[in-house]
Amino acid sequence: ALARHSEDANGIEFRCTISDSLPEVDCDSEQLKQVLLNLLLNAMHATGRGAVSVRATESNGSIFIAVQDEGAG
Repeated sequence: ALARHSEDANGIEFRCTISDSLPEVDCDSEQLKQVLLNLLLNAMHATGRGAVSVRATESNGSIFIAVQDEGAG
């Protein structure tokens, strides 16, 4: 939601796929939020007017979060 409301979000499509079965994680939620926001802002700058995707899944007791953009780099 923070990235979507950024002034740099104009023209960017956000795609979010989060598994419904993700377990709770013992972590510093503010630090995790800051890391994800930084990754999203970087992806937004790289893609320009494309799409930015966030995917969160669980496998073998670990949670994986992926941020992907359509930028050239």
